[in-house]
Amino acid sequence: MVTDLEAKAAKYESKATQYYELALQAPKGPQRSFFEVFAVYYEDLASNFRQAIARRQDVHEADDRLQAGANHSPRASLGASA
Repeated sequence: MVTDLEAKAAKYESKATQYYELALQAPKGPQRSFFEVFAVYYEDLASNFRQAIARRQDVHEADDRLQAGANHSPRASLGASA
């Protein structure tokens, strides 16, 4: 799932770069603004995907720590059942 999000983030980063390049090549005015709007849109979209990936990784790491702690808790080592 994370690799899918990473692929989409990379795709949107690439699109943002392409639109920024088009904006630089376009004459000043509405055409340049058009490309700049799309560049910012795709840049923001990529950023949102990167944030989602980071949150997902943080959640997985916290979950792993909790599971590791549960396996090494004093209660687990004593064989306590409740």
